[in-house]
Amino acid sequence: MIFNLLVKMSTNIIKHKLSFDPLLGIYIGLYAFLCLPFIGLIPYFDGNIDFVKSYDFFTGGFARLFQEWASVHPPLKEFITFPLFSLFGINRYIYTLPWLFFGILGIISLFSFVKTVSNIKTARIASFLLATSPLYLSVGIFGLTDFLLAIFIIAAITQYVKKQYLWYSFFASLAILTKETAIIFCLTVLFVELIVSILLLIRKKHQAKNYLYHLILIFFPFVVFFLWIIFLKTSGKPLWSDWNFSETANRGSLYTIFNNLFRFKFFNKYTYQNWLHLFVLNFNWFWWLLTFIGFSFLFIKKRSHLKSTLLVLTQKTKAFLIVIIFIPFYLVTALSFQTYTITRYVLPLIPFLIIGVSISSDTLIKIFPKTRLLLFTTISLVIVLSLFFSVDPFSKHLWGITLIQKHPFYALHKKLAGNDGLTYNMQYLFLAKERTKKIMEANNSFGPVVSQECRWIFPDPNNDKKTINILHLKLPLNKLCINQNEQF
Repeated sequence: MIFNLLVKMSTNIIKHKLSFDPLLGIYIGLYAFLCLPFIGLIPYFDGNIDFVKSYDFFTGGFARLFQEWASVHPPLKEFITFPLFSLFGINRYIYTLPWLFFGILGIISLFSFVKTVSNIKTARIASFLLATSPLYLSVGIFGLTDFLLAIFIIAAITQYVKKQYLWYSFFASLAILTKETAIIFCLTVLFVELIVSILLLIRKKHQAKNYLYHLILIFFPFVVFFLWIIFLKTSGKPLWSDWNFSETANRGSLYTIFNNLFRFKFFNKYTYQNWLHLFVLNFNWFWWLLTFIGFSFLFIKKRSHLKSTLLVLTQKTKAFLIVIIFIPFYLVTALSFQTYTITRYVLPLIPFLIIGVSISSDTLIKIFPKTRLLLFTTISLVIVLSLFFSVDPFSKHLWGITLIQKHPFYALHKKLAGNDGLTYNMQYLFLAKERTKKIMEANNSFGPVVSQECRWIFPDPNNDKKTINILHLKLPLNKLCINQNEQF
């Protein structure tokens, strides 16, 4: 049902809202071209954990999910996979294919948002950058929670800036049902809406009823969040509390976040690693530098216009205020949480970085039209390098390089990120594809996988064995992999 609504929503946007831009179609095609070779990968790392959770929910509902897992995120992903498993069976293709359409929804939503707040040229740049975003592509293949969260947040703010409050409430609620950290975005929207609404109500008291209706819809995602908390409490389960390494872990995740915030404990080693992922990792420093340069010129050239625009308090102004507040708020709350600093945790902020890059690029082209070719060439080169290689000099300096299955990766797994630290560009997808090939070859020969790096073939043996069982693969569960030297 939710999947059908999302397909219908994206179709309506294309037909009625966007007057379909041909370049947007090309970028969607490019995104699909990059994703399709990896449809059908055997779930890997946290994608494997999510797959097992989806199976547990499909076979036993919340009762089995709660029995098998100490704590769980909100169940939207399980709600999506349940009907798909029912209709098409449980297999690796049906588990990976749906997320392609969600990724396309994110690209369409970002295009629509940027076109609304800026212009179509900037929107084209933004949709191209998201379609080729290394993190977006690598995390999206298994539809991990932060991937879906990023999509629903950008879809929600797109509907918000268009004053489609009912659709905003729908997508914000989906974000809440995907991951608890969506509440940070919803709080930001509520804060901005309350402040601006109070100011506007002072000027136009006769519009009080309209604002009340808007506020009810904006508040609805909080109702969804509270209902989820109540459901957990009545089921004897906590909010997500796994892998909490803070000194307040026994008091729950929410307490940890508030404790970090109000006692200024958000400056910790986990925060620094997350911030490095956002501001430096894999040429992110280049995108932030480009954004800073572009906005500097924009501010100098249109300083008076920007000031007057902020004072008008339009819907676009409110949307920009939400972005400006949400980014630092997310930095000191979600990204300060003391847990594994997995690269995907910064993904909900990447679309907003892309918006900044797009506006900056368009600004620089307008001010310095002769630099268009140089800027395009530089951006294209950085995209290719960040997509397929680990050659960023700053990242190499900070994390070093490690060889995994002969692929050079930044050694993020040695700096608090865990195994999923490898999930930052398409090298991860090629690694997962080679792994899938090795497993299927072993399946065809009814034996274990033979490899020199068994640790990276089956990094999570307990859940890997469950996945082998679920997919009915014929590997010996007592010996999934043997070292290549052991066979002689």
